[in-house]
Order: sequence, then C-alpha cells, then structure tokens
Amino acid sequence: MQKKVTTIDKPQSVTILNERAESLSGNTLGQIAHNLNVNLPNNLNFNKGLIGQLIEHVLGASAGNLPIPDFPQLGIELKTIPISPNNKVLETTYVCTAPIPPKDFHFDHSTVFKKLKNVLWIPYVVYKNEPISSYQFKSPIFWSPTEKQYQILRTDWEELTEMLSLGQFSYISSHIGTSLQLRPKAANSKQMIQVLDEHDNKIKIVPKGFYLRKTFTSNIIFN
Repeated sequence: MQKKVTTIDKPQSVTILNERAESLSGNTLGQIAHNLNVNLPNNLNFNKGLIGQLIEHVLGASAGNLPIPDFPQLGIELKTIPISPNNKVLETTYVCTAPIPPKDFHFDHSTVFKKLKNVLWIPYVVYKNEPISSYQFKSPIFWSPTEKQYQILRTDWEELTEMLSLGQFSYISSHIGTSLQLRPKAANSKQMIQVLDEHDNKIKIVPKGFYLRKTFTSNIIFN
C-alpha cells in the first residue's frame, strides 16, 4: 500500500528525520513524484540528480550546493543509492568536488569527512527495462564510519590529496584508492579548469570529484 509522502520543512531532530525516511520505504519513485506533482522524464540520461533532489525535498534537506551536510542542523548527509533486485550496488557514490589545489591537508577538516561523518543512506531498487517510475525505495540506513572504515577513507584521501597538491594529474586514475577514487566531475568533457602540473606548467584538466567505490558502499548497504 502506498504511504503518503509530502514535502516538509527541515527536520529538527534525528527522530523526525528517521520517521520521514521510513515513510519512503516501499514507495516507488512514481508514487513520490505524484505526491509532489512532479512529472518524471522517460529516463535519467539528462537529469542524473533528479532522484536525489526529490528525496532532499521530501526529507527537508537544506544545504543545497554548500560543502556541508545536507541536514546541517543535524550534521547528517543524505545519499540515495541505486541497487539491483539481487542486492548489488549499481553505481559509485559522489561525495564532493576535489579542490585543486587542496585547501587543507587534515582529513578531519576536509569536506569529504564532513560529508561522510554521518550519512543517511536511502537505497532504491532499479528494475532493468522498466520505467523509472517503478524504482522502489527500501528501508533507510543511518551510518557512521567504523574506526577501520575511517582509516581506509583517510588513507585514500591523503594519498589522492597529495597527488593533487603535487600536480600529478597524469598519474591520477580511478584505479587508485580502496574506498575513495578521483574521477572527472563536470557537465561535459569540454568544461576545463587551469592548474599547475608537477613541473609547474599550466595545463587544463576536467574538474575532479571524490567518489565512493561500489565495493565500499556495498559493505554499508548489505552488511
């Protein structure tokens, strides 16, 4: 049975946020869009952030594009994550843009850590060859890194941040990192920024972002 989901003001407690997140469970994307009077596109090819934006709206997230958690009054970040019917994470998870050059070399002060310190995960099931309206939301998961996960994230972040600070852009690839990876983050490959490489030469590169690997998020969602 469909649970009524409506747009609401920002939550003032974790309990309220949890109640709202739980109300999503079992609903389809089509049902939520209908409640919000939103017309869904045929696919997400040109609007990959649509699902996250709708859920932000429903739950009362207020950070917008600021480099702070989505629920700043609670210190909680929101992450929607697509999974398959047989419990596999389907995509890497975007965390934040990578500042070039880095502004801070302490992981605990980084935007990555601020975004991942406390996360509300909203998994949704993607049914292949079905309309996006059929995507179904599962139970929410509140997560904070364990000490082991924290150390893994910190090690990856420090390695990647050092490469950025040294201008080693030709060596950076998505294969580096156990939990985090650096990947291009731009509307298209023509969007470039000017940086200094390891030899202090001015070069142009596509902006980069930090992403969580599927293997890392799988351990969060399914363990």
